Amino acid sequence: MRLLLRRMDVRDLQQVIALMESDRNLAFEKWEIPLLASNLERNPDVNLVVVDEGIDNRIAGAVIASVSVRIYLTHIATDITYKGHGVGRMLAGGIENAARKLGVMRIILQVLSGNS
Repeated sequence: MRLLLRRMDVRDLQQVIALMESDRNLAFEKWEIPLLASNLERNPDVNLVVVDEGIDNRIAGAVIASVSVRIYLTHIATDITYKGHGVGRMLAGGIENAARKLGVMRIILQVLSGNS
């Protein structure tokens, strides 16, 4: 297992959507799918994936966010196969680094009850 954190690419969207849809606790809605590509264009520094380079760059986790005065972290998911392997920690660290790079002082994450 060789995990790598990187920016999300348009080519990743199919795998990211499948990952988000597979997580029953995640409040990911079908209407959001067409918005992902435009969000990716507007906010490239805060839409990240962790890929397993050892398994054909399989997406192990993803974070979808947007930036204004703050970073709004809207979705974060980890493939169940990779739970406990630091994927969430890598994604959170990547968002923190992006915030520092962009000069953003706050990251907002809303967690729904039952999803913690």
